[in-house]
Amino acid sequence: MAMTINVKVTSPGVCSGPCDLYTDADNYAIPIATGVSITVLSSIIGYNITLPPSAVGATTIRIQNSSSDCSNFVDVPITT
Repeated sequence: MAMTINVKVTSPGVCSGPCDLYTDADNYAIPIATGVSITVLSSIIGYNITLPPSAVGATTIRIQNSSSDCSNFVDVPITT
């Protein structure tokens, strides 16, 4: 069964966006979304994504800065 999650960032910081999203289901190897705007991630609405079958069993989403100037990331638990 597909699971849709909402991803939000509350404090994006100085070096932020665009971002790629990963899960721990594959040890953060393959992004489940790329080029997600930090403006969207930090908005009240956030970013909705339906996890692909490869992410079944994921417990954590990694929000990884995809800018060539930054390599920061944050791991966020998936809550229901």
